[in-house]
Amino acid sequence: MAPIALETEDHARDAAFNRAMHGKSASANAGMMSMIKKDRVAQKAAVDEYFKHWDNKAAADETPEVREARRAEYATLTRHYYNLATDLYEYGWGASFHFCRFAYGEPFRQAIARHEHYLAHVMGIKEGMTVLDVGCGVGGPAREIAKFTGCNVVGLNNNDYQIERATRYAAKEGLANQLSFTKGDFMVRLPRVAVMPDQLQSNLFLANELPGKHF
Repeated sequence: MAPIALETEDHARDAAFNRAMHGKSASANAGMMSMIKKDRVAQKAAVDEYFKHWDNKAAADETPEVREARRAEYATLTRHYYNLATDLYEYGWGASFHFCRFAYGEPFRQAIARHEHYLAHVMGIKEGMTVLDVGCGVGGPAREIAKFTGCNVVGLNNNDYQIERATRYAAKEGLANQLSFTKGDFMVRLPRVAVMPDQLQSNLFLANELPGKHF
């Protein structure tokens, strides 16, 4: 299979759409309050942009050209999916967008946190280390692991709205000095950190900071 062509990044365009659709809803409480504060025109544009690859198209009729057109817009599809789904995820699931194992009778949030503690433990994350969280969502795992270990976390995300929410939560929990979130497509580039591949787990990378400005 031929290599996937990478989608060109346009941060100014994405930021403008984020302002148009989400406005100040990133500062609202999670759930319904965030959902009802969207610009309906921009929201419809996100819906149309995401579903144009599937609406009225039967799977049986899909051609290699159709799949290639969808793959060519992988970053746009991902960004608009989370423009539409983030508030629903937070409302129905919480700030950590992942699954985990449950012990019998274990509360949901306790199980989620235990899984994040387990990841930090098996990765050997220690106080003062810098961790790269690729596809960081609204920063739920980053905040929990930073509190649990005392590490620093750099979150990479291609969705401006999630970055705003993650940054807000970090400040609210007094973790702004440990957490930072940056815009980017990890298919195109990673922040300038030295990754230790032997300790790669899940979507988190142990990393050591390089001197100088990273982003």
